[in-house]
Amino acid sequence: MNWEELLAGTQAAVTGIVTLIVTAVAVLLGAFFIYSGISKMLAHSRGERQGQSTAGPVAGNLLLGALMVQLAWTIDMISVTMFGATPDSPNSAMQYMPDPVASNPMLSQMINVGVLWVFCIGFVAIVRGFVLWNTMVSGNQRGQDEGWRGFWHIFFGAMAVNLTAVIRMLTSGG
Repeated sequence: MNWEELLAGTQAAVTGIVTLIVTAVAVLLGAFFIYSGISKMLAHSRGERQGQSTAGPVAGNLLLGALMVQLAWTIDMISVTMFGATPDSPNSAMQYMPDPVASNPMLSQMINVGVLWVFCIGFVAIVRGFVLWNTMVSGNQRGQDEGWRGFWHIFFGAMAVNLTAVIRMLTSGG
């Protein structure tokens, strides 16, 4: 059994499946957020939201829905804001591995798969952060707590998505 080919094939399959699932979930959640904002607007126009704030929750739902539908662009913009460059490929993190790891093909493939999992966890954390922000704009009593939790999910999710820039920043020695 050739482990290198098995790991390479598994890596390609898992990357494709996870990308499809995360994209589908982001688009569906974004569509739900937009629908929620529009339904709040329609309920206000019919007089059903008397005494409840409308402008903030509607604007929040529409903005977060648009960001979720365009998740790849959103993550690129977060990375440009935090690191000054668009996200690198997760495979480029391998350039920071020591020679004994880089020279062993099986170990290098296994580390690469681990880096891809960190990349996927970063995407999920960013989606979770936007869901928390959507909960915040709905007007419940824990709004400030949800806002900060969502911020930290997005912050550390962006660090996980752009792991190469984080490693470069930590090892620059400047």
